[in-house]
Amino acid sequence: GFIGQKREFWWDELDRLLLQPGTLPERVRLRVDGETYEWELGEAAEYTWEDFQNHRGWKAWTESQTPRQQLYTALYDLLRPLGAAERRRKFAEVRAWRVDGSGRRARHRPLSVEEIGRLQEGGLVEVGAHTVNHPLLSEVTPAVQRRESRQSKARLEEILGHGVNSFAYPYGKSADYGPETVELVRRAGFACACSTVVDVVRRSSDPFQLPRIWVRNCSGERLAAQLDKWFDL
Repeated sequence: GFIGQKREFWWDELDRLLLQPGTLPERVRLRVDGETYEWELGEAAEYTWEDFQNHRGWKAWTESQTPRQQLYTALYDLLRPLGAAERRRKFAEVRAWRVDGSGRRARHRPLSVEEIGRLQEGGLVEVGAHTVNHPLLSEVTPAVQRRESRQSKARLEEILGHGVNSFAYPYGKSADYGPETVELVRRAGFACACSTVVDVVRRSSDPFQLPRIWVRNCSGERLAAQLDKWFDL
């Protein structure tokens, strides 16, 4: 559903709004699922270029060390389970907090239809399905899960001109989907599906809960060394 869009993925936009240089109110609040959440930023309301440089190495899955990082983590956890429409509404409120700062980052946009075709033509990457709206599947109904997987498959097959046989669960931890999700993905016509459990694929691996190895930003030499290590296992 994000293919060809000019906007950033919501987690990237959250980074731009909260963890890039700019100004927020000293106190912010958001009401989600009937409960009001409030954060006091104090001096962290002003996020300078120096602040950004000092903390740019922080990873969202590590412990938060600043009020801005704590706010990012809290909002991510609140927004992640929401349906796509509700998340857009809440995100509009968060977007309104920002007093100044940079606009959308072109290098963070999703791929276009044409770029997906070129990616496939390279011969190194298989394009698989990942739902339409990237929902937290464990928090939506079976009907929504079925629609998300089937429509994603159909749209990609239309773009690519051939069958799409692989799937990746959004977020992908074991708590983010369940046995019912696995069965729905199988019935949708996929041959395999990936989790985000970090491991190598073995003969005994469940083809619908395949582990994966994370590839982070690195040099070609480092990636080559990692590949040598993984394929030697």
